[in-house]
Amino acid sequence: YSSKLTAWLNTVMPHTPLYTPFQLFTPKECRMLIKLAQRQHVKVRGWTVGGIHSVRTNSIWWLHQDFAPPHWNLYRRIRTAMSARPDLPMDWISPHWQVSLYEAGQFYGWHTDTITKWSDQGRRSQRSITLTATLRTAPGARIETEHHQWELPEGWAVMFPAGDLHRATAPTSDQRWSFTAWGMVWNTDYLLDDDTEPTS
Repeated sequence: YSSKLTAWLNTVMPHTPLYTPFQLFTPKECRMLIKLAQRQHVKVRGWTVGGIHSVRTNSIWWLHQDFAPPHWNLYRRIRTAMSARPDLPMDWISPHWQVSLYEAGQFYGWHTDTITKWSDQGRRSQRSITLTATLRTAPGARIETEHHQWELPEGWAVMFPAGDLHRATAPTSDQRWSFTAWGMVWNTDYLLDDDTEPTS
């Protein structure tokens, strides 16, 4: 989109702009999300591509949306931020949210959140929008795309297309915790045989 067209679309269809940080969680919610994730699943730590090099060295937990206290209205808040977009399609939000821990020196290297094999294997869905938030800050820890970088305050989030190349830099000390959710779209190359919303 050109800058003029984007500006016009923003006036006729208000939404949370891409690449623009906004507050999503309170400090208390940040602390509780970390605790909830730790209670739900055993953590997964790092992985490699083709056994050749490490893509990420940090640890992650998966948190299902149903485990968040209903009165927080987290799903509604996340969906409000991701929905009504003129710039990117989104059909639903993955109910599986990722909570990540970056110890000093741990990173997530350059990657995209779209997964090519999902389309190649006939999967019904694909990631469209990435929303990432900082739950705990640490020196040196940033989110970067090819043209942007952010040191998000506690509870603040930013969104960008899932196909954007991006990375999380390593803290120089302390721990950074983050939260990630994805807006999903139907795989248009896959013939749907029902109207059931996917669970991932």
